[in-house]
Formats: sequence, structure tokens, C-alpha cells
Amino acid sequence: MDGQFQLLFDKMKIEMQNQTIELTNTILDKMEEKLKPILEENKILKLKVEKLEKKVERLERDKRSNNVIIHGLAEREQSTLELIECIKKCFLDELDITIENYEINKIHRIGIRNKNQKPRPTLLSLVSGWKKTEETEESYI
Repeated sequence: MDGQFQLLFDKMKIEMQNQTIELTNTILDKMEEKLKPILEENKILKLKVEKLEKKVERLERDKRSNNVIIHGLAEREQSTLELIECIKKCFLDELDITIENYEINKIHRIGIRNKNQKPRPTLLSLVSGWKKTEETEESYI
């Protein structure tokens, strides 16, 4: 009788292993089936993110393309208005270029103010890129 129990036990064990394998395969197939659309969506989203990153990079580059950085301008101004007037005078005197207030988008010093140090660079952002191009071409003539 022990032999029959052992035989029955072995058959049950084999049957349970087969059912476990079948059940595991079924579960894996269902998981894979549910993951396919998610993986496809993930690919699409990755492509969209890549396109958006390139677009942001291009926009940032375009934004910076209207900037002029001026080095060596003494820091005597007390306000932004004084800085604008100083820049306008410098461009007119040094480069014979007239800059109007409406052509300036923003202007500020770059970095932290240090006393008894060399002057900080000035960032001049122009409203459009054509003025910067005009300035560059005229300064080489």
C-alpha cells in the first residue's frame, strides 16, 4: 500500500508541476499582452520627449542669439536706466552704432558684485536679431 501511495503522490506531484507551469505560462502571456500597449505608448512618449527637448534647445538658442555680452565696461551705474545710457553712449562712441531704448529687451550685469575687482560683464538682450547682426557687421567694417 505504501508503494501505491508513493505512486499516487508522485503522480499528483507531477500533475501539480504541470498545472503550475501551465498557469505560469498563462499568467506570463496575459502580462505580456497587457504590457504591449504600455511599451508601445512608452516608445511614442520617448519620441515626443526627444522632439520637445530638441525644440526647447532650439528655442533657448534662438533666445540667446539676440544677446550681446559686453566685457570691460566700468561699473559706475546705480540703476538699470544709467546702465542703458552708458551702453548706448559706449556703442555710439566706440562703434558708431545708435541703439534706441525700444531695441533693448533687457540689460543686466552678470555675476555677483565684488568691490575692487574687474567689472562684471553686461548682458544686453536685443528685441530682434537683425540689430545684433547689423552691429556685428558694422563693427568689422
